[in-house]
Amino acid sequence: MRFTDPDGMWPDWLDNAVNNVKSTYNSAVAKTKEAYHTTIAKAKETGRAVQKWTKDNKKALLETAKGMQEVGDNTAKVGLGLAVVGAPIAGVGATPGLVLAGAGGVESTIGKILEVSVESIAGSSKNAKIEGGSAVAYKALEALGNRAINDVMPGATEASIKGAQLINSLFLDNVVKPQTDKVVEKYKDKPEKK
Repeated sequence: MRFTDPDGMWPDWLDNAVNNVKSTYNSAVAKTKEAYHTTIAKAKETGRAVQKWTKDNKKALLETAKGMQEVGDNTAKVGLGLAVVGAPIAGVGATPGLVLAGAGGVESTIGKILEVSVESIAGSSKNAKIEGGSAVAYKALEALGNRAINDVMPGATEASIKGAQLINSLFLDNVVKPQTDKVVEKYKDKPEKK
């Protein structure tokens, strides 16, 4: 069925209003699409620039990340040592050392995140996966060791437990982690067999 204006009295303002709404809608859609495509293009351009800069500065960034990890690990060790020494002293306790150990752990973690991010952005996703997996496995091993110490030493003083955890942490940091890192380095940047 087709509607027609039988007497020619259909108001022009209604046609104009409908056309104006259509025009406004179509213009808004076109501008939104244009803004979307411009934003995507700029994001891709920025991403390429970040990736190029990261590749160009990869060595320095990785050295910085490793340095942060080393300083953080050493700070954590000193903090744990202070916690053990301070635990039996009334009025001092383990808190200052634990705070320092926590700060060292945070710095080390930021360094590891930087390292994994640099590897990933620079296009070395294999290296990023290896580094990330190694870090997660190491932290899980440390947590498991500390949990075992808590379970094996029921009724022990907080200082004794902290001392045993410090020994666990030092053993992992100075014996296990360096050996693990050597193995991990062998597999980084090595072509995958197909």
